[in-house]
Amino acid sequence: MLASASALQSQQARVPIVLPKHSTLSKSDGTFDLDKAIAQTVATQNKHRQNLINLQNNTGSLPQASLDKRQAEALTDEEDDEENGIHWDPQILHAVQLSLLWASFLVAWR
Repeated sequence: MLASASALQSQQARVPIVLPKHSTLSKSDGTFDLDKAIAQTVATQNKHRQNLINLQNNTGSLPQASLDKRQAEALTDEEDDEENGIHWDPQILHAVQLSLLWASFLVAWR
């Protein structure tokens, strides 16, 4: 009985798999990039929309949505402090919410 500790050499050529880089939602100067956020939101919504279309085409129906609450306990800050020192300016937060709402409207309008 022969035993070997060396790995078997594969006769097949190895091909690298290129993975896409993660996109950030910040500009080169570190500020929030609203246009990228809107584009990413639209792309994500379109991806999920296409998945539902494919599901309906492949199975003939869509799953029934549950209207039950998914979270039983409210997400409140019990110690009344902000996590990690992040303080959102109300105007920026409002602008982000409006842009995401607008992006979802554009997707639905298509």
